[in-house]
Amino acid sequence: PKRGKAEAGLAKAIYFEARDGPVRAQIAVAQVVLNRVFSPFYPNEVCEVVYQNAGRHLACQFTFACDGKSKAIAEPDAWVRAERIAKDTLDGKLWMPDVAKSTHYHDDWAHPNWVGEMRKMDKLGGLIFYRPRNWGDGAGEPVWGDAKTTAKEVKNL
Repeated sequence: PKRGKAEAGLAKAIYFEARDGPVRAQIAVAQVVLNRVFSPFYPNEVCEVVYQNAGRHLACQFTFACDGKSKAIAEPDAWVRAERIAKDTLDGKLWMPDVAKSTHYHDDWAHPNWVGEMRKMDKLGGLIFYRPRNWGDGAGEPVWGDAKTTAKEVKNL
């Protein structure tokens, strides 16, 4: 039950945060969630990370969790892809070195006040990925999957 709950929570983050973006951006969102799970600065469960501060309207960690919009799955193909990315990420198959240990991202049209404290890692589709400068490079945190397998999987998703 715990694994199923984690897969569902991660799939919802991927779907609602990045379903309109390229597959690599969707994988990157999943990677950010897991990077937070492994970071001492965030909760250590997928759903706790995804829904952190969900009760604060537009002040949560992942906007979909607190924006008040419908959470209906209106694009079944995108949902199936999000579920597969979630499963493959939790199975340790997917990893993108260009996103690396990123723990934050935002839409390219947004200008969050925290950007000045960040090191920009990559831009994928309309999302820009970051890691806080004062957290170092995350070298002590786990890496999973590999770039070659990920590149192959991107073509199949």
